[in-house]
Amino acid sequence: MAAVTFRILVFLSSCIGVSSASTPTIISNPDTYEAQDGIYITEHRVDDSGTKWTQKASLGRLEVLANDMALNLPFESCMEEKLTRQNKYTDHLGQNSKFKEIHQQAGFQHVHRTSNAISPHCVFDVVIPYQNSSHQERIPGQYCAPEHMTGGAAVGDYNGDGMEDLYFTVFHSTSVLYKNNGDGTFTDVTKDAGIGPSRLANGAIWVDVDQDGDLDLYVTTVGDTRHYLYINYGGHFKEEAMQRNCSMQTSDKRKLSGMTPSVGDFNHDGFADIYVTEWLPHSLGKPSASRLLRNMGHRAPGYFQDVTMDAGVDMDGYFNGSALSKGTYTLGSSFTDFDKDGWVDLLVTADYGYSKMFWNQKNGTFMECTQSCGLDAKQNAKGHAIGDWDNDGLLDWFSTAMWQNRSECSMSGCMYVSGGNVLFRNRGGRQFEEATDKAGVENGGLGWGAALLDFDNNGYVDFITSSGIDLNKMHLWQNLGAGQNGKTQEVSSLYGLSGTGKGRGLLKWDYDDDGDEDIVVCNNVGAPFFYQYQQKEPNNWIRIRVVHRCLKNQHKLCDSLGARVQVIMGNNHIQTQEIGSSTHFLGQSSRVAHFGLGRNSGHVTVNVTWSSGVMVTYSNVPPDTRLRVVQPNMSDSGKTFPYSSLKKCFSLYVTEINKQPSKSRVTINSDGKTVDLKINLGVKLSELSNETFTYTVSVVPSPGGQPLTSNTTCNVMFSRSIASDCKDGRKIGLVPSVTNDRRLDGTSNNKDHVRFGAALEDVTRDAPAMYADGIALPAGANRPSPRKISNELFQQFLAHDTDSSSQLPTRDFDILSDVKLPIPVPKVSSMNISNGFIYV
Repeated sequence: MAAVTFRILVFLSSCIGVSSASTPTIISNPDTYEAQDGIYITEHRVDDSGTKWTQKASLGRLEVLANDMALNLPFESCMEEKLTRQNKYTDHLGQNSKFKEIHQQAGFQHVHRTSNAISPHCVFDVVIPYQNSSHQERIPGQYCAPEHMTGGAAVGDYNGDGMEDLYFTVFHSTSVLYKNNGDGTFTDVTKDAGIGPSRLANGAIWVDVDQDGDLDLYVTTVGDTRHYLYINYGGHFKEEAMQRNCSMQTSDKRKLSGMTPSVGDFNHDGFADIYVTEWLPHSLGKPSASRLLRNMGHRAPGYFQDVTMDAGVDMDGYFNGSALSKGTYTLGSSFTDFDKDGWVDLLVTADYGYSKMFWNQKNGTFMECTQSCGLDAKQNAKGHAIGDWDNDGLLDWFSTAMWQNRSECSMSGCMYVSGGNVLFRNRGGRQFEEATDKAGVENGGLGWGAALLDFDNNGYVDFITSSGIDLNKMHLWQNLGAGQNGKTQEVSSLYGLSGTGKGRGLLKWDYDDDGDEDIVVCNNVGAPFFYQYQQKEPNNWIRIRVVHRCLKNQHKLCDSLGARVQVIMGNNHIQTQEIGSSTHFLGQSSRVAHFGLGRNSGHVTVNVTWSSGVMVTYSNVPPDTRLRVVQPNMSDSGKTFPYSSLKKCFSLYVTEINKQPSKSRVTINSDGKTVDLKINLGVKLSELSNETFTYTVSVVPSPGGQPLTSNTTCNVMFSRSIASDCKDGRKIGLVPSVTNDRRLDGTSNNKDHVRFGAALEDVTRDAPAMYADGIALPAGANRPSPRKISNELFQQFLAHDTDSSSQLPTRDFDILSDVKLPIPVPKVSSMNISNGFIYV
């Protein structure tokens, strides 16, 4: 075999001097890149815990700044720049603004699950308790309801490059982390980053649990015996839920039915606490895993203690149904300061009319007051969203629920409660009133996920909900704006939201950083919907990220959960958002506050108040601005600063290539943060041995007016494997051990020949092709039977010759017990193989 493998090793180094604690400094750490055959590029790195790891890379975009950072910069409020490399959508044909579904173009290749959950193959059993007895009847695999609710996603910048990435939960295989490439596409980095879990994931949320400046990821599951917490060590993750006491695993290791997690700092210690919800009858688990987990804070950052009972937020006793139906059916929650006292309250949304509001007592406990506060929450609440619908500075609560027209019900009654969605207006003084009819948002069908957003940037809150179990389209209610008292009209079809999936989780974010909000919908079955908003309206906007110096890493900035942001326009039109209240049913939206300003808005005033009471105001802020507001010192609290006092935010850039390599050329890409290495024309890969270039890393703008730079050397070594690395046309490697275990990769299923039937093994032809081009035979009645078997069993289209065996059907191994490999095809096969058998 003449196959050749090339290795590229890149070493970045810089001299690191000893500096005072207040001297700005650039720390450059060496990077290592490796390429096989000049095509498969990986970057070798060491994470913050000292663990070596690799991630995919590209010679056209070497991320040479990934391990570099600037220390001791003066963190102040500043103007952020656009980081994505997409141009804003331009309507050349005069069409209206619209949402365009782009999940395939963006690079989302996964599905949450391939088919409906059907008994008797569901992860939960039906348990029937005997009356007046401790005995019970268990019917395996018959309880499918929790699986019908799954499908979530979460937005967050996991690698600190300024662009928000997206994590999707997947049920029958490993969940997926997509890295934002900044050009409108995403790359699957799940394996490289060390993210999971391997199956049964449902809800997710990004949160920096240890205040070190890197977003960690908490994931709930349905059918597993535990939840997961992935701690971020500089872009690489380690699962630590068990040791940090937030896995929710019970002593009997029962299966969990985890729904939406939410985070907030309810005890004002500066560390994020977690509320986890669970939807499950008590016959399958009590006490429920609907729990409040308090972060132990400075004593043990990112470690948790269950304080549900002590805090007074136990949800187990509210729904008193029959012995069969009695349970805890919570679906979501929000830590939100509804009464504006500076302490976040806890709203828990639950099915069957048992949603609850808990007021924060400022002493580590809560007081339940749902009915007495005017929240007659009798709806079968599914998703929910928080926002200031009527622009009075108070945050309102919108909840989705199943709606059914009573005139269409049968004589035996409606299948669902007919109330539909509910909007509760916050009146202040811990009182609410229903405003559903006034807004006109009642009929959303069988909706689930929801969000409040300003999709058209007119300065007024709109409503959006995902489609439900009835395969109807999504719903979008457009706020009619000034003088209409919050009235809306349904415009989903008008704006292109025509997808009819089984939508569950829903989130919003401006993924392309073009000034309008885009939508992600997670479907219970199939691929997600990703709707990019292509705006034609000439409306203005402003985006505000609110941060503070991280408590455990003063060189980084953390999201300020609970901070309240207000944008005040010249006509005294006020919009309000709270950082961290954007967690919806199974969907965590961006924590960057986005406000529409309408046309010709002029300059606005931005006011930010942290839960600590620190407040700062910026005046004369122009529209279409990306603003980063950093929590000031107490001495500056309450002050107003003009926008003209703000500078551009500091960032690292590659500013110059000082020395070029001998047989290749390196250029700085347009983003200023990556470089492109191209081998010179006429140079063969086999001729390359050692390529060295140097470049300059700079902080832009220069802090204090003085240049801050570091010259770094990059050494690129090419190496290649020789023919002795191969034998009989195969790469030499360890032979898998013989085992009785049924491995998912198929090795050792045949103990005499451990690689028979294994995944992605090299194959050779034992008979000539039956068709002229030697490549493919069109599918149809004459397709060879091995192809048909493979197509049906593996759910793949293998009607062509291939160089390796197929990947194995991990989903079938998860749910079936009679899958055997290899598969013998009998002598009657139309393939007419001489020995009578072929293995696929």
